[in-house]
Order: sequence, then C-alpha cells, then structure tokens
Amino acid sequence: MSGEEKPNYYLKVKLGPDFIDEYGQKDATLRKDSKYPPFYYTYEFDAVLPGSAFLRIEVWEDNLFQDEFVGSTEIDCENRYLNPHWHCFPLEKKPIESRAIRSEYGIFTGRLSLFLEIIPVKSINS
Repeated sequence: MSGEEKPNYYLKVKLGPDFIDEYGQKDATLRKDSKYPPFYYTYEFDAVLPGSAFLRIEVWEDNLFQDEFVGSTEIDCENRYLNPHWHCFPLEKKPIESRAIRSEYGIFTGRLSLFLEIIPVKSINS
C-alpha cells in the first residue's frame, strides 16, 4: 500500500439561496475511497423562472474533523431555458455536459459530468 488515503467525496446542490436537503445529500452522495467517484444521483426541485435560477453544485471531501470544500460549478437555469438552442434537444436526449469544478480561488480542481433537464409545469400536466 502507498499509505495515501483515497478521498471521500460528496455533493451539495443548491438552487438560488437555499441548499436542497443539505444534510441528506451527504449521506446519499458520499462516495468513499475514490478519486473519481461515480455519483449517479438525481435531484428534483421546483423553480420559478425568471427568478433565483442559479444551480450550484459543490463537491466536498468528508474529513474526520472538518469537511473540506473542493470546488463548485454553476449553471444559469434561466439562461439555459430561454436559449432556443436548448429547446432543439428532445426531452429524453439532453446532452451530457462536462463542467469544470473550480475552488473558491478559481483554480481548476476537476470535472463533473452531468445532464440537466428543465421541464415546464405545462409539460408535466399535459
């Protein structure tokens, strides 16, 4: 063994000013002993557009005494939804995107692959 411990990463997600189920997220997304963890986790939340539409995804490392912020990425959901190019994709074929994760100082710390669906209420009710 090299003696180097592998990190234990988890996600925190927030839309606008509020974290989504902040305490449950750690338990649900914690991936132990992996430098490149597969999270495979779905978040669903309601939003009003226009409004507080910035989706922030944070990556944290679980440590014994104090968890450490690794980095984050942000998506402007309002801009995304109002972009005509985004509507060209059928709902079931939204592209997987690779987003840069950056520290609080703007330093690149990794990548996060994800896809984002924005479903209008009128589509759900019909």
